Amino acid sequence: MSNTPLASPKRFEQKNKGYFLFRIFSEPKAKPVALKSKEEIKKRYTVLRNLIFLTCYLMYVVSYICRRSLSMSAPVAFEFGKEDMGIVMGIGAFVYGIGKFVNGILADKGNVRTSLALNTIMAGAFTGLMTFPIFLSPFDGKNHDFSVCFACIIWGISNWLHSGIFPYCAKSLIRWIPNKSRAKWWGIFSSSHELGAFIGTNTAFPVGVFVQRSLGFGGAESIFVFPFLISISVGVIGFFSLKDRPVSVGLPDVEEICGSNLSGGVEKKYEASEENLTYFQTLKKYVVKSKVIWNLAAIYFFVYIFRECLNNRIFEIIISKDVGRNADFTHIIQNQDSVYFSAFSSSVLFLLGFLGTILAPAISEKIFKGKRAPANFWCLIASALSLIGVWLSISKFSPISSNEVFQKPLLVACLCIAGFSICVPQVLVGGVCAVEFSSKKVGAAAVGLIGFVGYIGTTVGHPISGWLMDFSKEFFGDQSRLALIFWGCAALFGAICCVPLWNYDVIKK
Repeated sequence: MSNTPLASPKRFEQKNKGYFLFRIFSEPKAKPVALKSKEEIKKRYTVLRNLIFLTCYLMYVVSYICRRSLSMSAPVAFEFGKEDMGIVMGIGAFVYGIGKFVNGILADKGNVRTSLALNTIMAGAFTGLMTFPIFLSPFDGKNHDFSVCFACIIWGISNWLHSGIFPYCAKSLIRWIPNKSRAKWWGIFSSSHELGAFIGTNTAFPVGVFVQRSLGFGGAESIFVFPFLISISVGVIGFFSLKDRPVSVGLPDVEEICGSNLSGGVEKKYEASEENLTYFQTLKKYVVKSKVIWNLAAIYFFVYIFRECLNNRIFEIIISKDVGRNADFTHIIQNQDSVYFSAFSSSVLFLLGFLGTILAPAISEKIFKGKRAPANFWCLIASALSLIGVWLSISKFSPISSNEVFQKPLLVACLCIAGFSICVPQVLVGGVCAVEFSSKKVGAAAVGLIGFVGYIGTTVGHPISGWLMDFSKEFFGDQSRLALIFWGCAALFGAICCVPLWNYDVIKK
């Protein structure tokens, strides 16, 4: 028998230091506090916090610009029917959901600087590769089938990479923002995806037309050029501006710097109770076996059916009314006024969503006395009701839809209500509540699990929405009717799921 002693954890750790990838992607170790003065510590912390927050915000804006590119190309992706696009979007959402949970676990122990920057760069590169399946699709039936399969693969890989962006951003918010002000900062940060989607929606066709006319580059595939370039640029910037945690750069923990505790010491109580737990024991206790987390996940399932399906399919519905159901890129250029109105009217979802995400914590804390569930409930009810006005403004069976004096203002107003109201539960459930009802130690994983279930809803919702749009067009002559009913019912079911948490308090977690 060999007398060689078993490798100790310390020796194993030293061995791992030789692996380059392990070193650059694992969480950096804490450093001794270098600054002695409280004023100097506070000043350095404030500078780094603001720089990191702005970088994470910009990266998530760019992520949503990339992810909107497929939705905007859908009406002009020649030979890509609604069911084809539903499958591509559904697969992308499924991969994104799984990736959000897996990357959430990895993010808790990963290096924000290297991982977030690389994810952003690679996600942009694969978004750019989406030009190829759209370019190949018109040639013949075989190339069409190949291009759809290729699009599923490329969009799936792109979404896996995009799914890693939010967990690392969430980790930065958890580690750099104190508990007492995290809800406010989280609301501001959550507006980044609405801003990104708004920019992506309104720049897709103008930039696409510019690229085609100036460079002579294709048609629908030109929509992917801008997201490709900007994501790589921002990823490179992030590599130089991001830091992992305050303790990894020689600063104390954020709560010590800011002198704050959640709920008069509740956070300290839970941190003390977790000291003897391993990471996976904490994950099991506060995430996997938490009934509250799974209840939040159920709400998010329905929130994301409504939010993602409406956000990604409403442009198709509006543009098909004015421009035609299967318009190519040349036809789009010839009808720019209708196209730009369709893009703007669908983008108000994100414009008002931007406001909703910022105000979501205040709505919960000021109007509903700090209770999250009532705020989520009533906003989901408002989201469902807003679709009645949307249908009245776009259905050919509605007397309003033929009168532009009433039709356009009603459409924009109802989409504003839908965009604002759905973003309140989107922010509270998937961000604020996920962290409040779990543990800081596994905060990114809690956000990832709830996000994963939400994107399961998107995965289910996209193919069903595509099929309902075709079925409704064929049998009722109105492609919006059944899809809007489906999305409205999803919002109502989400509201019902809020009831068990009506009086739940973070102290009871």
